Amino acid sequence: MVKTLVDDFDRLLSEDNFREIFDRRFEFVPVVKDDTSRKDAIEQIVRNITRIDGTISLAEVSSKNGNNFAAWEALAELRDEFPKDPELLQRLEKLSSKVADFTVALNRAKEFEDNDLNPQTGSALSWYMQAKSIYPSSEHAQEGIDRLSKRIMPDELGQEPAESSSESPFDEGHARQMMAIRSASLSLATPCHRPAVYLRHPQYFFELFSCHPIALRHVHFRYG
Repeated sequence: MVKTLVDDFDRLLSEDNFREIFDRRFEFVPVVKDDTSRKDAIEQIVRNITRIDGTISLAEVSSKNGNNFAAWEALAELRDEFPKDPELLQRLEKLSSKVADFTVALNRAKEFEDNDLNPQTGSALSWYMQAKSIYPSSEHAQEGIDRLSKRIMPDELGQEPAESSSESPFDEGHARQMMAIRSASLSLATPCHRPAVYLRHPQYFFELFSCHPIALRHVHFRYG
């Protein structure tokens, strides 16, 4: 009996079937308690599944309260850590249809940001702004904006300059002079409760927002 349970545990572990291990944890714990590696594995699985299920429960509360965006973001953050958990993926799939425009904007932003062969910082920033205009409290969108702000203006943040974006018609130094994007500027201070972005020069505006005219409503210019 003990050997059968140990064999079952090892098989499920090799298959990454953590959910079944969790469901049968009261069977497995007694038979692996003297095996350090198996004991550590099942304890980690229990912690992980407990955390996932707790987040799912909180997401359900957010969704019932009408905030599907917050629910999706909470689950999406866990997906990066647990990409194979079936319950998590199922809940995310159900929510995705309710926040489709938001997730499309985030995905497009990430595609442009991670395009190492042809970096498109301006387009990525525009899509993150679009996501934030849909859900102003989005942590995913704000984190993307912050990352790209550092890429565009490393001199103001005490960093070495990043490589210039090939989509920009200006050299890197000129672009940095023309843009003043900070996370503080992307607050919800505008009357329409959407994020505002400040540009020091209107010329860079065309490159940055060429793929998303809707973002024009949230732009303010600074001179000097």
